[in-house]
Amino acid sequence: MEAISYNEHLLVYKVTEDALLIAQLHYRY
Repeated sequence: MEAISYNEHLLVYKVTEDALLIAQLHYRY
């Protein structure tokens, strides 16, 4: 159960990081 929670946390973090990167690219153009 803790492992799943940890993996979900990493997934959310990665998705959020990607979203911020995409947002920065959109703001530049």
